[in-house]
Amino acid sequence: MQKRENPELFLHEPKGVEVWRNLHNDFFSQFTSGAHVITAASGHNIHREEPELVVNAINQVVQAAAKEKVRQEHVAKMTALDGNFVQATAYLKKKKEQKAETVLFNGLKASGFDEPTINTIAYQQLNNPTNMPLTLLIFKYNTVTYASSANAFDSYGEALMKHGKLKQAEVQFEKAIELATASNDTSTLQNSKGNLEKIKLLKKTK
Repeated sequence: MQKRENPELFLHEPKGVEVWRNLHNDFFSQFTSGAHVITAASGHNIHREEPELVVNAINQVVQAAAKEKVRQEHVAKMTALDGNFVQATAYLKKKKEQKAETVLFNGLKASGFDEPTINTIAYQQLNNPTNMPLTLLIFKYNTVTYASSANAFDSYGEALMKHGKLKQAEVQFEKAIELATASNDTSTLQNSKGNLEKIKLLKKTK
């Protein structure tokens, strides 16, 4: 959209530029991704007149491609993990808890997901009561794999408490308090203490 002092063609006149601009907008509105960059300082030789615009555009494409690659890798890992979930659930229905745990633990390890990601997956599963046995195993995996994480034990305790396994939950919260105290993790410490108080209240109502 370079401005010209003495336009030789209608397209270079203000009204022509407006028409041209609208045609550009109509064209780019067809696409769901990308960027329509408008400049009044360059003509066809943008790479010479405003090279920073070209550099920025290339960087945007590279960043978008890298982000998409990460997304695709995550989807692939989750797809593989879903297979482990199905297999583990089948074992759980047959009362083969150890086989279910082995399949699930191997799948979680192979995924390469870190503790927070696995914790998020577990909490997503927590909203489905029919998946509770599987969900508890996912939380348990974090306590086994990240044995020094107060948050892992606190999260496992919350899942057990929601499932009504109060005694087991108490054990997890006490371990979380021990680890949180040692690492000065005040947030988890307060949360675990609060959860223990909730258990006390639940026991009184029974």
